[in-house]
Amino acid sequence: MEEKENQVLSDIAMSSRKQEFEFKKNRKPKLTTNQMIEKLREKGIIFEASSENEAFQILSELNYYYKLSVYRRNFKRNSQNKYTNLDFKHLSDCASMDMQLRYWFIQATLDIEHALKSHLLHDLSENADEDGYDIVLRFFQSINSSERIIDENAILSRFNNKKSYQNKLYLANNGVVPTWVFSEVAMFKDFLNFFEFYYKNYPSKDFNVHSIKGILDGVKRIRNMSAHNNTFLFDIAYGEIFHPSNLMKKYCNDLGISEIFYKTLKTHDSLSVMLLHQMFVKGEGSRKYRISDLDLLINRCSEKLNRFPEHTDLHYYFQTLNKTIDKKLLKR
Repeated sequence: MEEKENQVLSDIAMSSRKQEFEFKKNRKPKLTTNQMIEKLREKGIIFEASSENEAFQILSELNYYYKLSVYRRNFKRNSQNKYTNLDFKHLSDCASMDMQLRYWFIQATLDIEHALKSHLLHDLSENADEDGYDIVLRFFQSINSSERIIDENAILSRFNNKKSYQNKLYLANNGVVPTWVFSEVAMFKDFLNFFEFYYKNYPSKDFNVHSIKGILDGVKRIRNMSAHNNTFLFDIAYGEIFHPSNLMKKYCNDLGISEIFYKTLKTHDSLSVMLLHQMFVKGEGSRKYRISDLDLLINRCSEKLNRFPEHTDLHYYFQTLNKTIDKKLLKR
């Protein structure tokens, strides 16, 4: 018995050492800024439009290697596995476009979040079957289902905390959360789950909640990406939405956007923002200014893209976004 236990312990130790070896084997070495530039040069990246000194300053003060080097994925390599005519400037231009796009997305998704909350609270106020409290209790009871894993205590504890900006709202309601408070304090993902729950119980005459679920998920992914400042403009053609909603299909068909584009993950999610903004954001000023900002952004990005050494998926991506712009609204 003792020999068997010793063998088990020996096997565990050996497995642990093997995992540690594999972990260390897959580590990439830390690089100094000069080594980063040299590594880029080894991959065929040139420093003509941006000098090595400018690249050094960018990597030292304005950006970091991983975030810039990931944009290499937008460009092809030759038979020697090196890039051709790819300047460091093109990578920094990608980073600039990406940053500006994320800033636009965060504003647009905040517009959508506010509009969804306003829409739901208006419908609730006109709903004689709800007092605003019971629907929240039923929602919390429903989240124990296998479909959605949400911890009620985790939701409430976020604002039952003296350091929470919403703590006074929670205390003012004696810990009993009505819809209007829950909508104000819930994280976006939790609010979207509640939004779906409400409209499954009380279907809207304006939209079918089942048909916009995938679109809501797309907006959530874009919002989270933007809020966390994650790199976005790379591998644009990677990932597929196998069953886009009929609503998305109609929206894209009306705009002349091909299925090959709206079924890719990042383009689908970007179009989800455009579609929901059009559906729910009612303020004409908000719509006009947001569209005007996007129009200017696309024009700036197009100028940068025209200087790229080759046609990339980014060209198609921005051309697709351009089709969503309501030119009539811009002229008002």
